[in-house]
Amino acid sequence: MADGFLNPYQAFERDDFGAWILVCNPALFDVGSLEEDSADGFVNGSWTVSSRAGVRTKLMSEGQRVLLWVTSGSNDYPRGFWASGTLTSSAFVDALDYTTGWLEVPRAPENTWVEFEMELFERGTVASLLVTDPVLRTIEPLRAPQVAPPFLTVQQLAALNPHLEYPFSDLEPSPRPDGWGPLKRLSSEVVEHRRRTESVGMDAAFAFYRELGYETEDIALEKAGFDVRATHDRGFSVHVEVKGLTGMHPRIVLTRNEIMTARADPAWQLLVVTEAHSDKGAVLRTYSRDKVLKALRGKGATNLDLLEKKGARVDLSDYPPDLVKIVSLPQS
Repeated sequence: MADGFLNPYQAFERDDFGAWILVCNPALFDVGSLEEDSADGFVNGSWTVSSRAGVRTKLMSEGQRVLLWVTSGSNDYPRGFWASGTLTSSAFVDALDYTTGWLEVPRAPENTWVEFEMELFERGTVASLLVTDPVLRTIEPLRAPQVAPPFLTVQQLAALNPHLEYPFSDLEPSPRPDGWGPLKRLSSEVVEHRRRTESVGMDAAFAFYRELGYETEDIALEKAGFDVRATHDRGFSVHVEVKGLTGMHPRIVLTRNEIMTARADPAWQLLVVTEAHSDKGAVLRTYSRDKVLKALRGKGATNLDLLEKKGARVDLSDYPPDLVKIVSLPQS
């Protein structure tokens, strides 16, 4: 803290952490594509925060506040803040498996990502306004633009909030991430969170199909392109790929193996469990094989062979599920 400013770890220690900032360089990513992919101004997705995992990314956690900062270079989106919302995951390392919005695909084979839900601004909070405020002129995107990912203290967020088109209703310090302690412990939290989310999804699938008269078998470790083999009392079977999500929207990633199996196996179907850790109950949705393949083709791929080679992110928000059900399950 030689320069008099806190880093995120110190901010959490002092209960002075306000919000993370996701940075968009309009020379690399088309900001307008977020608006095209939004539903009534809300956008749900994932964002690259660093080319490698580090101390800051290990502190990112579901439920923390987040803002979108656009750097210089866009006439339509002047430098400043253009969305506000919440992280829906901890940081994780993954390869880019879709190119929507990217003007220049990141050079690194893998990057560190977080998932989010944000509401886009029609009217941004631009940098020219921020530099006139003695508190806001010290925010990291202006003071240290090379830092990734940047953050706001509670004081900075309180100064910024009245200027946001969609301000935060709660300005209390963000709670410390789960498993708070020595930094080396925090990296395991991402793995554990994903395990719990997947477990909720699998438990929901078992309960759902057993209620319908199926015997269920967990074959996730067999890498068969689906997770559950469900055999009905009448003798027929369905092969169920299960996706557990923490967010509200059925936006998933299908691997190459899952796409290949969906194309070849008439018994394949998809079960998506959203809001997996909600106290109000998770939301279970089922989708037929045909509907999932239609959604994949809706990505603009006339030939699914291309998607089968690399996997794909699929947004099922515009595809009515075959069934929707609220399920209450004990948390793993």
